[in-house]
Amino acid sequence: MGAGKLPVVGIVSGTGREGSALALRLAQSGFTVVVGSRSQERATEKAHELATLLRNVGLAPTLSGAANSEVVRDVDVLFLSVPFAHVLETARKLTFRPGSLVVDTSVPVVFNAGKAELVEVKGGSVSEELRALIPAEVHVVGAFKTIPARILGDIDSELGCDVFVCGDSQEAKSTIIQLAGNLSGLRPLDAGPLSSARTLERMSALAIQLNLRYKVKSARFRVVGL
Repeated sequence: MGAGKLPVVGIVSGTGREGSALALRLAQSGFTVVVGSRSQERATEKAHELATLLRNVGLAPTLSGAANSEVVRDVDVLFLSVPFAHVLETARKLTFRPGSLVVDTSVPVVFNAGKAELVEVKGGSVSEELRALIPAEVHVVGAFKTIPARILGDIDSELGCDVFVCGDSQEAKSTIIQLAGNLSGLRPLDAGPLSSARTLERMSALAIQLNLRYKVKSARFRVVGL
């Protein structure tokens, strides 16, 4: 990536709710986005759908679709927006490019009797389990875990919140902090090492529970005093 040049962003499972929301918001902010899916056809259809939404509001997005295996190979920053139940299995099937940067957005939450429950993860957090699984020469960062897909995907709504970025590589974190800083209404914060994902995943579970309790859909976090 050259100085001042926005990275090309790929999204594994970019046709799902979280992935589509990320793709839409990033493309709105001027990023070149590659939507990934197990199905090339489905990825292309979703990319066309999202591009049409943005063109309808006067933007000229750069969006394309590709199979997950191609997305991993061709982008600068790779988001894993895979549901918790499938994220480790999906990661095992991918061949990550050495030196690439992976962003984990997964949260280990299940719903039981109308309540959001956090699943205890052996590795401490989903991000840490991915770190143990993905080759050491690939950077892993946890981010965008506490922002609801609903608000991310509503480009008419102001985000008005913080995004917490955690990881063990300062350079990798800085890349994602810069990326997130391009999204209007979003303030990126360095949340420390990758182990901070344990806290972020619990914060996400709390936000979901607040949504259910107060019958809202976009509870999110803003740190005051900074």
